[in-house]
Amino acid sequence: MQSNNHQHPCSAPGRAVLPEGEKQESTLRRTARVALPALAMVLVAGSAYMAHAWTNEAHQAEVKLRQAAYFQSTAAMKTNQQPTLRFTFADGPVSEKTDATSLLLAVNTPSVKQRAAGLYVDDKFVGAVQDADKLKEMLNNLLVSAQNGDSSVQAAFLNKIQIVTKDYETASIVSDDAMMVLLSGDYGPVKTYTVVNGDTVGSIASKNSISQQKLAQANPDLSLQSLHPGDEIRLEPARKILSVQTVQMVPEVTNIPYQKKVVKSNQLYLGTKFVKTKGTNGQKTATYEVTRVNGQEISRTKLTEGQNKAPVTEVTEVGTKAQSGTATGCFLWPTPTLTDITSGYGARWGTFHYGLDLSGPDAMGQPIYAADGGTVIFSAFDDSGYGNHVVIDHGNGFISIYGHASKLMVKSGQKVAQGQLIALVGSTGFSTGAHCHFEVRKDGNRIDPTNLICPDTSKLVAYTGAKVTAEQIEAMNDAAGVARQTSMAAYQKLQAH
Repeated sequence: MQSNNHQHPCSAPGRAVLPEGEKQESTLRRTARVALPALAMVLVAGSAYMAHAWTNEAHQAEVKLRQAAYFQSTAAMKTNQQPTLRFTFADGPVSEKTDATSLLLAVNTPSVKQRAAGLYVDDKFVGAVQDADKLKEMLNNLLVSAQNGDSSVQAAFLNKIQIVTKDYETASIVSDDAMMVLLSGDYGPVKTYTVVNGDTVGSIASKNSISQQKLAQANPDLSLQSLHPGDEIRLEPARKILSVQTVQMVPEVTNIPYQKKVVKSNQLYLGTKFVKTKGTNGQKTATYEVTRVNGQEISRTKLTEGQNKAPVTEVTEVGTKAQSGTATGCFLWPTPTLTDITSGYGARWGTFHYGLDLSGPDAMGQPIYAADGGTVIFSAFDDSGYGNHVVIDHGNGFISIYGHASKLMVKSGQKVAQGQLIALVGSTGFSTGAHCHFEVRKDGNRIDPTNLICPDTSKLVAYTGAKVTAEQIEAMNDAAGVARQTSMAAYQKLQAH
């Protein structure tokens, strides 16, 4: 018996045949199972890249915000609290608390520019401010400050300065006070050295191949003579962003030292001094052109010099007069007004004359002075032939005798000084006319007085204080010379016998 159910001639036994619509749906499902995981991986990778990009953009925005905040905060500081602007901003990660919305805002915020006046120093951009006139005023104030209240001081910048008005990034536009901080700051960091045990100025300079002078210039406020381990010193001067040069005419008053002069005085005793004229310094004024850069002097040129007051020479008198009783060791001519030697030291009339007979016109009553200082051991008349005579012991082995006086002016035991008046010329005793017999003994032996007469004509002065004339000085010297020659001839003649 045949069944009424017929199979499709092409169908396999036991496998159902799907309609066409169902076949397409099955294919899509298989494709989805393969493609969706791959698409998911692509989406995840793209999301990670975008997040990284957002993070970098946000970080840059944060740095700019921190820069602006720094300038605004330093502007409120006092001048001595402001940093020298040697700074960098840390390149750290964005805060973990930053949410996705903030990141998106940072990424999507366009670069903002604003019209401002930018300052360029030596072709390098320093910063910008809102008002160009205000920037010019700041620069002018720096020059005025360098003048230090003296309008005669010339001040100028050594830098090339340009003010350019254009659109600048808002992050580079700072407040006026912040700009002043920038302008007064250093150009950049300088090399430093940390002191260690045993360091000296010389050793530090040698270690770093610089001179001690440059080391001192780089550290004007540091005492290089009292270094301590751990001290940090500069090896080069700090360079300012702006260099201000000032030129000033500086008058300088200095003293002109006075000279000293010493003169001899017969009115003062030996060993005494007297300042007759007090010395005073003179005064002169020189004008210098002084050039400074940032307050440090770099050159000084003398322009003019003039004397305001002449110095006064100090004059000191030194005494030449011997004190009473003190010998000088030099015999002066005892009768400066009488220069004739009527009888010299030597043979005479069959005997020997042991002195010099001093005379001249109007000899009677002329003064006789002590040839040197000492003590009077005799002053009287006796029958020895000397008549009225004075004997002086000079205390150094010498004794001098002054004979035939008409009047005695001193007494025995009296101390006399060289040049002191002791008697007046006369003709007492064995005498043939008015004269003074001058005799000298050394250790009891009679010697030629002409060999003892002091050749220093500066001492040949009138003992009364009046100057001896040039003619008298010449006559005394000549007389002493003639007597010396005569005495030597008589001595040689005596020795021949």
